[in-house]
Amino acid sequence: MKYLVSPCGFIAVILLILTAFAPAQAGLTVSGGLLMANVTPGQHISHVINVSTEKTDPSMIIQVDVNGFGQKLDGANDDIPPKLDVSPYSARTFLNITPNVFSLKPGGTQKILLNVDVPEDIGKGGRYALVNIYSPPITIGVLSVVIAVDVPIVLTIAKTEQIKKGEIVDMEVTEPISVKQQNVSVILKNTGNYHFKAFAEAVLIDKMGKILANTSSPVSITSILPLTSRIFDLSLVPRIPLDPGTYYVKATVRLENNTIIANQEVAFTVTEGGK
Repeated sequence: MKYLVSPCGFIAVILLILTAFAPAQAGLTVSGGLLMANVTPGQHISHVINVSTEKTDPSMIIQVDVNGFGQKLDGANDDIPPKLDVSPYSARTFLNITPNVFSLKPGGTQKILLNVDVPEDIGKGGRYALVNIYSPPITIGVLSVVIAVDVPIVLTIAKTEQIKKGEIVDMEVTEPISVKQQNVSVILKNTGNYHFKAFAEAVLIDKMGKILANTSSPVSITSILPLTSRIFDLSLVPRIPLDPGTYYVKATVRLENNTIIANQEVAFTVTEGGK
């Protein structure tokens, strides 16, 4: 069995979160590792997830939980425990897993049935959840390792308005401020009711409005879920070093189809002797 090495290897328990879109490299292979579906009020759907191990793997007790679907600023999945999952866009409460605990022998396979019962008053946009499949700690040398796989649940409520909008909730030119390069961080919050991918652009201008540099980020690899935020890090390199004075950075965030959803401007000062 292969195990991933975590930079947090100094702690007693390493949590290995594996993508569910391909066979895992730490003892669990998952098929049916993503549910994306259009749903209607009152609809019932079922989805099968198969979990298996290699013959060389040890026997394991597997737990399955349904959690809220959160995201970290870098776009990584974040399992939200039920008590903390208060998003109006959560699908967690109308999902049911059978079985939620089982024993998996070496080389064995277990079918997990996910039942979805869409409420009549489901509303508009999208609904989201994460099915977390994990083992208890397994001892490897002096470490205990938890093997885990997240299965994303992404439901689109058919024939309802999908609102894709956002707001820049934080933007700054990060220290140290250089005359040769300005590093900018932009944090966008999805204030709509549906997920989307986006990218950020930034323009450096002087007091007269002259453009001194511009740049853009790639389109986000993962979609930004409603009520979650995403950070875009940008670097602006003027054609010539900046003189002392006040300058401005204008940032724009666009959907992947180029539609503008947010913009903001921030000023910064270059002082004498700036490097």
